[in-house]
Amino acid sequence: MNQLHLALEAAPAHDSNLKSAINDATLVQNAQAGDSQALECLFCLHRPAFFRRAKHASGDPTAAEDLCQEACLKATLKLSCLAVPGNFRGWVFGIIDNKARHWRRNLKIVGTRTEPIGTYTIENMSARLDTASAEDLLEVLCDFVDQMPAPAK
Repeated sequence: MNQLHLALEAAPAHDSNLKSAINDATLVQNAQAGDSQALECLFCLHRPAFFRRAKHASGDPTAAEDLCQEACLKATLKLSCLAVPGNFRGWVFGIIDNKARHWRRNLKIVGTRTEPIGTYTIENMSARLDTASAEDLLEVLCDFVDQMPAPAK
């Protein structure tokens, strides 16, 4: 067990703010120097807070898991860019917020693009076919797609 693990265990369990304040800068500096255990300790300390932040930012627990994972990956890859080692948690929170903002924007775009098709398309297709086989349904769908106007840019 290295000194980082011993330092983490020595910190009082009830004082997680003190624990992170004492160790974040050291852990980040060691992780930037290539210590994989320091990086692991850093994410183990903050993973619950990162998930809570992602869940709050997205409002969706499933999406929060993905956002958290993507943010942690980006933080790992860009760790050398972190100028203030003691600000690791806030820095990753910023990454999470940006990821959530992009996620919501993409969700809105996808929802807007698919909304006009909805029930009308299905009713229109089923009116053309009395007994629809999969091949007939696919043919009607392809015809319908060909008739759709091009999306506005």
